[in-house]
Amino acid sequence: MDHTFRINDVIPDMPGFRLYCVQRTSCDSLILLLSNYGFDIFKVNGGEISDEESLYREMALTLRMDNPITPNLDALADLIGDLPSLPGNRKAILWYDADRTFERVPFLFLRTIHTLLGTSESVPDGQLDLYLLGGASGFLGFTWPSRRMGEGKQQK
Repeated sequence: MDHTFRINDVIPDMPGFRLYCVQRTSCDSLILLLSNYGFDIFKVNGGEISDEESLYREMALTLRMDNPITPNLDALADLIGDLPSLPGNRKAILWYDADRTFERVPFLFLRTIHTLLGTSESVPDGQLDLYLLGGASGFLGFTWPSRRMGEGKQQK
């Protein structure tokens, strides 16, 4: 099974490349699709992030770490960069309530996204994607297409 395809091949309407903004209402459909295509999913609860300490605590939970993450973005980038080497498939990080994180700590949010995106781009074969899920009226996210699941290009 080839896990190096681009999600845009499966959902041609979804804007982005390795970083995708998705309306929270599309979350269940997105998880179903990613699971069907063999992604390992890591969920960040953005509603729990209000400062730097809570960011690293939430990332440790997301990455299923027993010990806290060293509180700096370089250490986080190293851990995220190691995800594709773990057993399993292509990895997807779903950041729930990304809009709430941005509202609370915009600079920290943007620095973290920049770090995660840079890490994703350095991972061989594009084996790591980042999905920002939000629901605020100003959140510029992709709304799931109305076509039925299973239509469109199938995995080879």
